[in-house]
Amino acid sequence: MTKRLKLWLSLLLVAAAALLLMGQSSNGNKNANTAGNTVAAGAFAYYAAASGSTAISADPNFLDNGTGMQVPTGSTTNPTFVTSNATNTGLIFPSSAVTCGINTGNNVACMMGAGLAVASGKSFNWSSTTSANGTPDTGISRGAADIIDLGNGTATDTSGKVKAAGYMSVGATFTTNAGCGEGTLTGGATAGRITTSGQTSCTDVITMGNSASAPNGWQCSFTDLTTIGDVTNPHMTATSQTTVTWASGTIVSGDVISFACIGY
Repeated sequence: MTKRLKLWLSLLLVAAAALLLMGQSSNGNKNANTAGNTVAAGAFAYYAAASGSTAISADPNFLDNGTGMQVPTGSTTNPTFVTSNATNTGLIFPSSAVTCGINTGNNVACMMGAGLAVASGKSFNWSSTTSANGTPDTGISRGAADIIDLGNGTATDTSGKVKAAGYMSVGATFTTNAGCGEGTLTGGATAGRITTSGQTSCTDVITMGNSASAPNGWQCSFTDLTTIGDVTNPHMTATSQTTVTWASGTIVSGDVISFACIGY
């Protein structure tokens, strides 16, 4: 073999090695669809990051159809994207309308068309430090259907307090047994107004709206907005988990009675 031929062969080997290095990134990540590093249509090539691992190329689960990278759907035990040291922790796409973050094989939070959903027994927490990884000291969780627990970051803990500029009772308006002849009920589930009719004294039973049920009962305040002189009337006489009974003493037909209740 002549010296000139050996030189040409050496140059060809160097060029081939350079082209191979250009085909994959120096840190072992997936090759990008950029100038000089093109991904073939219909396939998304990527390479193993760990030294000595088997390189994978043109995996049919990773596609580039011209509109973006397509990835496998995944499952709670085999997420779509995972970390190298926790293969059951990451992101899962269970359907076209749902994106979930998972932890140790269980759904924790999913973004759906109706909003963010959290699995029962999990909570939204605030850290006690400037780092999100700090120990939580405040959290919101599901106590039961239609009930939110506010506490120290542990699911179902109710040691929390609420501070706000105002509180309003809304939802389905309370109902009564019409003991004071009322025909007009105005308000929310646990507060509102009753307009009496045809009565000079009466006893009335209020049932909270939205099926609101307190563990032990309700404490309510009542005020006659029409006949101001009835300073001692009306007043509570009994309560249950879902109702409160009040008596008017002496009233005038058409008096408007305002009330508000808090469960305990």
